[in-house]
Amino acid sequence: MREKILKVTRPIFAWGLCILMTLALIGALLYIVAFIIGGEGAMSIHEFCTTVFFHCIYIAGIVLAFLGIVNMYLAGEKMYMFEINSKKNKSD
Repeated sequence: MREKILKVTRPIFAWGLCILMTLALIGALLYIVAFIIGGEGAMSIHEFCTTVFFHCIYIAGIVLAFLGIVNMYLAGEKMYMFEINSKKNKSD
């Protein structure tokens, strides 16, 4: 069961992050276009980005981070853990 969940969550996490990064780049490009257009068009682009676009990206990022953590837990990966050796180094 663990292996099946690992096989499902790993590609979803990887492809989801690729899509999420692409959407974030599109959001940055939208702001560049809004800067060039200026005026009311820029305000409508900004309103769309803040109310819909970035909100969806934020929620998708939270869901994908949860999938990544579940995947790491099931795979037994222990990142960012500080290990202390209980044996003392003996100097000669």
